[in-house]
Amino acid sequence: MSTSGGPNITLDGLRVYIDPRNPESYVTGSIIYDLLNANTYTLQPGAAYDPRVAWTFHSSSAEYIETSEVWSKPQLEDTGCCWEVWMRTNHDAGAAGTDGVSLLNQSVDSAGTYERNGGINFRGGGEAQFVMYNGSAYIDPTSTTVVNDGVWHQIVGNFTSDHYMQIYVDGVMEAEQYNSASYDTSATTMRIAWGDGAPQKQPLDGNIGVVRLYDRPLSVEEIGRNYKGTLQT
Repeated sequence: MSTSGGPNITLDGLRVYIDPRNPESYVTGSIIYDLLNANTYTLQPGAAYDPRVAWTFHSSSAEYIETSEVWSKPQLEDTGCCWEVWMRTNHDAGAAGTDGVSLLNQSVDSAGTYERNGGINFRGGGEAQFVMYNGSAYIDPTSTTVVNDGVWHQIVGNFTSDHYMQIYVDGVMEAEQYNSASYDTSATTMRIAWGDGAPQKQPLDGNIGVVRLYDRPLSVEEIGRNYKGTLQT
């Protein structure tokens, strides 16, 4: 399948690429097609579609996108990753500094329950976070920009091969933290816009647009190229 964005989008290391604006990625129904390969992902019932714009979620734990992609512990620790999601919402995430809304989310606990231990969210107060649990504490660099303001934002969590976690908003790195311990996860798939209703992992009330998941960290120049390239398409 062809890709949207052309030469303005970083393709090296890209493993998941979905775009609601591209009819080769999605038109209707429950199947979302990856623009890079033959993979398909599932749009769970209840989520809506604004043609050629976005998928819309209504703060329900039953509405999310289920991918088939897995990030294993050795892969994350040895090579790093970069997770990019475009979102738009006015969702109030609850109490500042405590509550949060899930944007990208990976199952990690012993019961197979999806948690906030690996992924991207925005917290009470509206700041974006890149979250990983290292077995004893949450490492969660947090943006200064408030992203629940009703306009589109590019949110990027970048995990470098030397264990620095970085959060970007609209092409600009706003915070980073060093994760000195082992990443606490099993090899499980990523969900988009899912939350179970708990205060720190609420389901999204808003829109998801382009999602790109890389199996390597991106440079600041590459993240900026994706930001500008996506705005131009």
